[in-house]
Amino acid sequence: MRGRFFIVLVCLAGVLGACQKTRPQRPTFKNRPAETRVDSITLALLELNEKMASDADRLLTRYAEEDYQLQEEGYWAKGLHDIDSGFRDSMSVGVQMWVYDLEGTLYEDREETLMVGHTADMSVLDPVLRKLHPGDSVSIVAPWYMAYGSLGSRIVPPYTNVRIELKVER
Repeated sequence: MRGRFFIVLVCLAGVLGACQKTRPQRPTFKNRPAETRVDSITLALLELNEKMASDADRLLTRYAEEDYQLQEEGYWAKGLHDIDSGFRDSMSVGVQMWVYDLEGTLYEDREETLMVGHTADMSVLDPVLRKLHPGDSVSIVAPWYMAYGSLGSRIVPPYTNVRIELKVER
């Protein structure tokens, strides 16, 4: 009899124990919106990036000659048409391009075919090509973030502001 009583007591304790309130857990913030999960390191990097972009813009303002015009996208150009009447997205355009730094060092002299809307290595080229026609030539002064960016290329160093001489083939 004592054995049965002991088993019943153990079962009753297990059932009562299961009814206890669960302990609170530490918040994991998994369900928090992404914009509130940004940590201080990310914020510092974003602020630094914005400061560097602003410094590049100030430098280009001093560098650009009188006949260069600031475009609304943030680059300087001379020889562009005023309206987007040039090449359209997904059109192939043959160009000859010379890329210099602001001190005049030639980094690239290349001839290639670009696809408008898909010029991944330099974001400045898409808006420029949309304002050009066959046979046009243009000079562009682009900040690093519209040219080769923070990574650069195998030839152009990171964070390099560039001057691009571009000629569209006929």
